[in-house]
Amino acid sequence: MVAPVEGSSPERAKGIIAAYAGELYLYGGLPRFRVRPPHDPLQRFAYPENEGMFMKLGREAGEWEKVQYTGAMPQTPSRVKTGSAGAVHDGKLWVVGNFRMPTASLTDAQIEQEELPGDIDHDSIFTYCFRSNSWVQVKQHNPAPVRLYHRIAFYGNQLLMFGGEAQPFEPVAAELALWSFNLDSHVWTHVKPSGDLPHPKSATAFEVWNDAAYCLTCNLQTGLMEVSRLDLRSYIWKNLGSPGCAPTCRKAASMTVMQDQWVMYGGVWDGQTQNDLYVYDLVCERWSLVKPSGTATSRYNHMALAVNDMLFLVGGLRYHRGTHQLEQVTVIERLWQQPVSHIYERHPPAMVNCGLTSNLARMYDEQVLCDVDIEVEGMSLGAHRAVLAAASPVFHSMFSGGFSEGTCRRLTISGLAFEAMDLLLRYIYGCLGRHISGAQAFLLFQASDKYAVEECQAHCVRVLKANITVQSVFDVAQLAYMHQCDELLEACVGFAATVNDLAVILGSETSQRLLDDSRMQILHWFSSRTAERSPRKTSGASCTASPPRFALHSG
Repeated sequence: MVAPVEGSSPERAKGIIAAYAGELYLYGGLPRFRVRPPHDPLQRFAYPENEGMFMKLGREAGEWEKVQYTGAMPQTPSRVKTGSAGAVHDGKLWVVGNFRMPTASLTDAQIEQEELPGDIDHDSIFTYCFRSNSWVQVKQHNPAPVRLYHRIAFYGNQLLMFGGEAQPFEPVAAELALWSFNLDSHVWTHVKPSGDLPHPKSATAFEVWNDAAYCLTCNLQTGLMEVSRLDLRSYIWKNLGSPGCAPTCRKAASMTVMQDQWVMYGGVWDGQTQNDLYVYDLVCERWSLVKPSGTATSRYNHMALAVNDMLFLVGGLRYHRGTHQLEQVTVIERLWQQPVSHIYERHPPAMVNCGLTSNLARMYDEQVLCDVDIEVEGMSLGAHRAVLAAASPVFHSMFSGGFSEGTCRRLTISGLAFEAMDLLLRYIYGCLGRHISGAQAFLLFQASDKYAVEECQAHCVRVLKANITVQSVFDVAQLAYMHQCDELLEACVGFAATVNDLAVILGSETSQRLLDDSRMQILHWFSSRTAERSPRKTSGASCTASPPRFALHSG
């Protein structure tokens, strides 16, 4: 789902975006192609008088404003700043490296080609503490590597820095690309990994997930983006190639980690600005092209931020190929990204009967050789005891435990809708589509919990979390509480908190309707009861506590 957000962003590209306590923060960036006075091309890069290098979108005012901070910020507000790497860690915004604009004039040709001379701060690591609203320069016991347009990520007590340029337009060599800064000793160490070293020149993203770092590069021979994985325990790089539906080569796209997925949006290549959304599953290590409902704005050199399973897109540029015009993008958009199913195993078996799944699906669709009829809401579904027992421990116990269900032809199911049972059987037989809707996940979750089909239930949770909206949050919360799914309930509570904290971003009218809804009381009551109840059972169970005495469902 693509939705515009009320308000607009400053005209920035290549900046650093962060969120804290319901406010968006924007550091640096290039205010490209502003109207300039005659004979002063540099003014095309100057911040407007009402803007600064460090800004925030406040909850109360609903407008971008300069941050009134204490301490020493990495750069004076009178000059633009880009080329730094930034990331949020331990309640602080870390800014590493710097590109300082010169006071000398630039020619139009230099501006068009982005030939921007300048000097690099050799000793620049700064942190901004959101809670104390203060900047602090981090001391280093040995000189920091000279970098700009590099990437940083955190792993344990280490700040990892990858790629970038040692001088403008001079990418670092592959063997010099990776450095580590110890957050305790404040010492830089040159890391020398082995394996298939990715080339920093074509590296467009670098992220840490679990015990591995991932790098994204462009393969000009295949025309596709490639992923390389660095094992952070052995420091060995491995080229994973472009499995699945990989994106075509591009630069200046955004890459954001959302749970266990690496999400790419936009970018530009050969003068064409993109607006597509790709997902790299970090568990299965495969690409997928995701097509959310609605059309997002094409952009590159923009900023992206993940907040509670929502992807926010801010700023950037858009090139109009037909008219050769470069436009500054100011619209802020949010995307709800439905997770892609984990249908591929990381280590598949050496031999597998590839036709088994399709044959099972055909047997269910054509109702061939069925030995049990499942009756739900007066309608019947044919199935096979062996298949059901293999998929569900509940069915296995039912058919092999000496109960009457083990021999009776007809099995009557209560407490489920017919569509929910049909969805579960289609999942078991492998004839359910890879992508399911939020409404289907709502029904399938109930059936998979009742019969303890855990992998199916886990996927339903991912889909439901990705599709929580103002309209559905209360129904999903009730479902989560009745089935004792803390992960899903916490996502609902978190969504409500996000609407509260990011009210100005989501739109004041929409958020206020949610906050004024009487059912919010039930949602918080559910949250408080979660910590008090007993551990979750294997199969679905009714909760013993009674919720407040008014309906959770909207009417």
